[in-house]
Parts: sequence; C-alpha cells; structure tokens
Amino acid sequence: MNRKFSNKDDFIIPGDLEGKFTGRLKMALQEKEIAGLEYNLGRSFSGYRNKRAAIFVVATLLLLLVTAVPVTLYYYKPEAKKYFYTFYTPYSSGYITGIYRDEETGKNPAVQFYAAGKYNKALPLLQDYLKVKPDDKQASLLLAICLMEGNRFAEAREILGRIIESGNFYFREDAIWYTALSYIHDADYLSARQLLMQLAGSEVYRSKAETLLRQINQN
Repeated sequence: MNRKFSNKDDFIIPGDLEGKFTGRLKMALQEKEIAGLEYNLGRSFSGYRNKRAAIFVVATLLLLLVTAVPVTLYYYKPEAKKYFYTFYTPYSSGYITGIYRDEETGKNPAVQFYAAGKYNKALPLLQDYLKVKPDDKQASLLLAICLMEGNRFAEAREILGRIIESGNFYFREDAIWYTALSYIHDADYLSARQLLMQLAGSEVYRSKAETLLRQINQN
C-alpha cells in the first residue's frame, strides 16, 4: 500500500540515513560544479587554441608575403625577353658545311627542314642522326637551336654544354653564345655574364657580346 504525505513534516529522513543523504547531495553538487568548470575550461582552452592557430596562420602568410615580394621582384625581369629577342637569331643554315650534308645517315633531310625554319620536323631527324654519329658537333648545335625554338632552353643548354666541354674549335664559340642567350631568356644574368666574357677575343661574337654585356650590366 502506497503511503501519502499530507504535509512536509510527514517526510522525515531517518537519522541513520540523514548523514549519508546529505553527504551524497553535497558530492553531487560538487560533481556538477566540477563538470561545469571542466566544460568552461575546455571551451576556453579550445578558443585559446583556435586563436593561436589563427595567429600562426596569419603570421605565416605575412612572412611568405614579405619574403615572396622581394624574391619575385629580383627574378622578374621583363627586359630579359627583350634582350633575348634583340640578339637571338637561329644559327644560319648557310654556315652548314658540305661535309655535314650526309645523305646516307639522313642528315640532309634534317638540314633541309632546318633551313626552311621547320625546326619541329628537323628535331627528331637530328636526334636520330646523332644516335649514329654522336660526335657531330654541328648537328648537336643545330639540335640545340631546334630545342630553343621550341622553348626547351634547359635541354638546349645540356647539349651546348657538351659542345663547350669538348673543346671543339669550330663550334665552341657558337655554343657559348647560344648558351649565354638561353640564360638571358631565363633572366639568369650572372651565368650569362660569365659566358659572354669568354667571347672577348671572338672575331664573330665579340661586338655583340660586349653590347649585350653593357645592357644587362645596367640591371
């Protein structure tokens, strides 16, 4: 049978349970307060971490901006292309000597395409020819010009570099000149200067090299 309490005095906690009940109630209140503190602390710490992360991101972006601007200004040299196209002309097909017009190995068609300005067609033929005759420095020079005409300057420099290193008397100066121009195109004036100064004694390139040096030295 369920007991009904008519008033508040009817609800009496026995003395032996009163202490336990009061203690448990205090613990519950303390646990609630602790939970609330942990929650608030967690929110505060999370906000603190988010603020720190935001500050770090902003600081990083500012650092990149401050660093990138002078670097970009240093490497951005719009006049480089002007210098390049002022001084660059493909190696003349009129300089290709008769002994290099080799019908048997297929160089002659390559020369014909080169002379006609069809560098993209001459390029694979010259590559095939050089597999048969890798020591043909003039063919290597023509191949490098074809690569430059296709804006493949880094590849052209590799081939021209091998001509320079070989010490070939006939085409070494040509290789130095075109290598220097390729660096001019890429706005690497330091590398270009070092090469252009090697042409001080060249009958063919001395005047152009000196003029180009004066112009890039202004930058």
